[in-house]
Amino acid sequence: MNPRVRALAGLVWLALVLCPVVARGDALPDGELVGQVTITASAEIRGLARFPEHVFYLFPVYCTTPLAALDGAAPVIPGLFTADEYADRPNYLELHDGRLAAWIPEESICRGSVIYALAREVAAGVELGKLSLTALAEFFAGDPRLLRGEFVFLDDPLVAARGSRLRGVHEVIRVLGVDSSGISIVLDAATYRFVDGSEQTLNLGHTRRPDLPFKPLRPEKIAKYAESYARWEARHPRDMPEPAIASPRPPEIPVSPGPAQTPVAKVAPATVPAGPVGPMGGDGAGASEPFGRAWVLGIAVGVALLGGIALLLRRRVGGRARNG
Repeated sequence: MNPRVRALAGLVWLALVLCPVVARGDALPDGELVGQVTITASAEIRGLARFPEHVFYLFPVYCTTPLAALDGAAPVIPGLFTADEYADRPNYLELHDGRLAAWIPEESICRGSVIYALAREVAAGVELGKLSLTALAEFFAGDPRLLRGEFVFLDDPLVAARGSRLRGVHEVIRVLGVDSSGISIVLDAATYRFVDGSEQTLNLGHTRRPDLPFKPLRPEKIAKYAESYARWEARHPRDMPEPAIASPRPPEIPVSPGPAQTPVAKVAPATVPAGPVGPMGGDGAGASEPFGRAWVLGIAVGVALLGGIALLLRRRVGGRARNG
């Protein structure tokens, strides 16, 4: 093969490998280079105490290089998009009502976190803490005794278009039921924190989350959410009292090894009732643009890199021809 062609082919391969690294929105400081702002995300789960006959789990919890490798998705540069400092910890949590310490969103290079349930008498005979990561993955993927929830967690961190006034999202995830068909889970509420420190809490009771708001919602929009939630709550009465929604805070990573979660004290915020889940129109348009502009930037950088190197090679070859 012509040396120039071989060199250019190698450069094309290098650019294709590196462009996704350049394009990842979470690899840039606060999305500044792509006109985006970073939004913190936190979550808590409720309703588990209503089902004492089951044990609930979250798997996986940390996106590590070994976990990514199980799916053949090991990163080009290990540790760049993974939390390898947690690689030696059990990669699952036994869930209880309260704040989630960590989770893996679907946009990660690793498989996303899933909520599972197992009958308590069965769980008593399963020693998950002694299983390897591969054995854990096989257990949660194929054990027929496990029940599965279909809830999809938020990306963390989130990104929004520049100019968005949103700075934080805190979600309350509620388990409504557990039966042979699986785990019934809804997004019970979402609290939005804006750049001026103000908050709005939308009571949702829905399996589908609304678009992220670009700015605080108008009163009439909030009223529509409130009407819809009142109808939903009438169809789903709660058979036991529960504490108020906790103030949104950044997710906390446990500092001690092991699957148990540390309970977090809850502080009740001032909440604003809200209504139907759906597009937010003028209040929510353009709120979430994950990685769109970043990919454009990555492609542009790759093209510019290839063009510059090709020009340099052309000049070098031309110079050799003249000297020869």
